[in-house]
Amino acid sequence: MNNQAPANTGPGGRLPAYNASNAPPASAMTNGGKNSVVVTNSVASGRSVRRKVVNAVCRCSAYARHNYRLGEIISLPYHTANTNPNLAITDQNLTIHKNPDFGAIYTKRRMFVVLYVWGNKELHCLPLYSFSNRGIMAKDPTERHEYVCVKNENDMNFNTQGPHKALEASMKRTVLDNTTTLHLTGGIRVVYNEDINFCGRLTKDSYHRMRNLWDDLVKASSPPTPPTSRPSPSVSQLPSQLVVRYDYSKGDILWIPQHEPTTMGAYHCERRTLTAAGPVYSIYRMGIVLFPFASTLVCLPCYTWSNRGLISREASERHEYVEVKNTGSLHRQVGPNRPVEVMCAKPLLPETTIHLTAPVKVAFGTRFRCVGRLEKGEWEYLARLYWELYKAARDTPWEAGTLVGPTASHG
Repeated sequence: MNNQAPANTGPGGRLPAYNASNAPPASAMTNGGKNSVVVTNSVASGRSVRRKVVNAVCRCSAYARHNYRLGEIISLPYHTANTNPNLAITDQNLTIHKNPDFGAIYTKRRMFVVLYVWGNKELHCLPLYSFSNRGIMAKDPTERHEYVCVKNENDMNFNTQGPHKALEASMKRTVLDNTTTLHLTGGIRVVYNEDINFCGRLTKDSYHRMRNLWDDLVKASSPPTPPTSRPSPSVSQLPSQLVVRYDYSKGDILWIPQHEPTTMGAYHCERRTLTAAGPVYSIYRMGIVLFPFASTLVCLPCYTWSNRGLISREASERHEYVEVKNTGSLHRQVGPNRPVEVMCAKPLLPETTIHLTAPVKVAFGTRFRCVGRLEKGEWEYLARLYWELYKAARDTPWEAGTLVGPTASHG
């Protein structure tokens, strides 16, 4: 690779550079960036049969855990509630949900870096942005410590911005744009079989520096003093869902909108809508604030699984969940972890369960509402369960993950 990567072209000028906010679609990558994809299990049951599906209600790949490695750079459709009041309603990335409760969805195919790999289903990935080709300097100075530049490997003339040394990446087919920026505290859950392409990988040293930066930010995260009262947020007209920013504490329970790629077919069709990047399932879900950062909140989502509760999960996965009980109520425990006690405006269903391995980013501009809190001491218990799982994922060897067929060299 050349020592200096051109801002808008790949090596030799053959291909445009990857822009983090407009990641390459499937048509730009042969076999999604892998050399080949095969079904490795012939047992005809649910998760054991992984085949690529693309239709009106579902878009998923055939990838499984062994296809992913730490530091891998992937691209996938990313859907979020629109919080830009100046966006034109005709913008090609904007979809007005048919259910007005969800407002507008902003969709882009974005690149992410795999921070760690959870058990059987999920990745935790950090997003890459260009911020309209302005880079990290487009962010508020008080938040820049939560971002880090990403440059092409061996680019000796890169102009690093922000407080952290730039990370290095080895890309496939072409190079990264010079404004590429990684959001350390903006991680999301990605399911293995989403519509994913493989674009490159961080170098080993850069991956470990990224992980250490994330660890340091989490350790430094401390809860602000809870406000004595919370005024009801006022929601502006569509397509914006901008609200006033409040201080939120660890253990706050919020109602938050989630827009997820559909990989399970036509369930709950009234909540499904079609965007330029494929079908999306939208729902207001309860989330518990795990880490309040300067630029975003990281929350753990709650599920009931159609009122079936934790008993509907496979026994081998139940350690990745923790049940919820209302303060003072009786609860029949199903999983290995004791239930977390909560105090909410209204009692929660007894089937309510927290998904420990599915942390989600919640932007402060998103429409959400605080509806309760964990009881005293319960956040510490919840955080300990999370860290036990994270430590196991963190200890995954750099070489873990088996790609099918010959592999490209990644630093």
